Amino acid sequence: PNLIQRAKRNHSKIEAVSFIKNSVYNLNKISLPRFDFVYAKLFFQTLEDPDTALENIFVNLKPGGRLCIVDVDDNFTKLYPTPSKLESLLKSSKQSMQLSRNICDGIPLKLTSIGFVNLQIQSKLFTEKSFGGMQMFIREFIEFRLQHLEDSFKDTFDQIKNEIVSNPNAYVLTNLFIIIADKP
Repeated sequence: PNLIQRAKRNHSKIEAVSFIKNSVYNLNKISLPRFDFVYAKLFFQTLEDPDTALENIFVNLKPGGRLCIVDVDDNFTKLYPTPSKLESLLKSSKQSMQLSRNICDGIPLKLTSIGFVNLQIQSKLFTEKSFGGMQMFIREFIEFRLQHLEDSFKDTFDQIKNEIVSNPNAYVLTNLFIIIADKP
């Protein structure tokens, strides 16, 4: 099921919760009730314009509302050994999508500059085992970044994935960053 259906099912006993599917870039263009809480998990790494997203979230939070961002920063992720072909694929992907994969580069400063207060930043170290194994880590943290690439790249990625998964010495270390901020 899609994420909205899963969220409704998991939280069906909570009456005061509603789930809305929309683009973060359109929040200021439609009539919505203001939010008490916005939770963005592994979301900002997928955005081409995180600054606009943060501004729209701020505008649509109620006074006293809270934003919680949980995301990764490529500067704090290590896959060992890293196949050289994977690095070039990821670089091509990042350049073609113009993604911000480094959440610590600017997002905390942007939060305070648009008016958020009480900024808290935490990090938690994870390994591939935390995600259910290497294949799950690859699917959740790497594969989605390559979906837009041409089919010829996908064949190369399948070879790389098999190389990583079949290596008994391969491991991943990554930090998930938790950034909490309030709207005054």
